[in-house]
Amino acid sequence: MLRPDVFVYGAAVYCALQKGWLGDRKSRGAAAILGSVILATTTLLYHQEHDSFFSKIPALSLAPLGSALCMPWMLAVRPIPVIQAIAAFLSTQAYALCLVHFPVVMIWADISGATTVAYLGSVVLSLFLANLLHLYIERPIMRRRPITAPVAGQELEKRAAAE
Repeated sequence: MLRPDVFVYGAAVYCALQKGWLGDRKSRGAAAILGSVILATTTLLYHQEHDSFFSKIPALSLAPLGSALCMPWMLAVRPIPVIQAIAAFLSTQAYALCLVHFPVVMIWADISGATTVAYLGSVVLSLFLANLLHLYIERPIMRRRPITAPVAGQELEKRAAAE
């Protein structure tokens, strides 16, 4: 499903960074606080007791905005080794996690109910299954695939030699 609002939010934050509106520490901090408040609000909206689909629409639309507002602050923060290791792990598991997470959450919610503990259990199970999928399916396929990307600058040297 194409979500154009995600691209618009990202482009707006990029433009704000380019124009210097989020250049100082205070404005990045304020944007991060606002983004965190939006993310917390969307989480509360999405996990309400009643199952009205229309109560979930604002949550799905505003979550990318909250994430985009947090990005300039995250770019300015020095990486902490533990967080850097977690981010590296999640970035390698991202595709497998994308495939596994939604079905696991839906099945887990049907089996155990829609509680916070059940949701956290489904996240842990999703991470475990995504790791297995990455290790035993994605990695072997990637090892068999030939590397065709040129080394940086190599293509330019070939073009210059041909001319």
